[in-house]
Amino acid sequence: MSKNLLKILILALLFFSTISLYSKRKYSYIGSQKCKKCHSIESIGNQYKIWANSPHAKAWRRLKTKKSKQIAVEFQILTPSKDKKCLKCHSSGRGKTKAIIKEGVGCESCHGPGEKYHEMENHVDFLNNERAYQKAISNGMYPILGINHLKKREKMCLRCHNKKRLCFNPKKNSFKNQELPIQVIDKMKKGNINLSHPLRK
Repeated sequence: MSKNLLKILILALLFFSTISLYSKRKYSYIGSQKCKKCHSIESIGNQYKIWANSPHAKAWRRLKTKKSKQIAVEFQILTPSKDKKCLKCHSSGRGKTKAIIKEGVGCESCHGPGEKYHEMENHVDFLNNERAYQKAISNGMYPILGINHLKKREKMCLRCHNKKRLCFNPKKNSFKNQELPIQVIDKMKKGNINLSHPLRK
């Protein structure tokens, strides 16, 4: 094997191993307040306000209720608002980032840890939305838009909205107690609150 060919192979291996390491990088959760900075603008839909009025925003507070404490006793959980079995579904990042536990199920629970992609230069491209979306994905955002990602999106919801969770009540027939397939999520509403997550294709 020639020296030039060997150099090219070594450079290629280094290049692809660097890409592999970068793509597996673990990003940190920063909290929905960072998202609010841009996503509370009415002209783009005020996604922050929609989230703030949703049960997801109140998920951690529900762990402090009398009802939650009754459920916790059944599973020998002393403090549901601090127990990882409850926090894995009632807080962003599955309860591993203490600074944002009280925000409940925030933006990053579904969109991925925002350490890098929350910055405008890693998230926004005013000329090309598709390029902006791909840029955000390369900076840690979960790919959930488009027809190809419907099942990924459904899987994300089913991590918590399933019959295996501790607070599942088989006697109640409400949307919170269903396993939530993507078709339910698409049109979900409760009273005047629109909880739907339209299937943007």
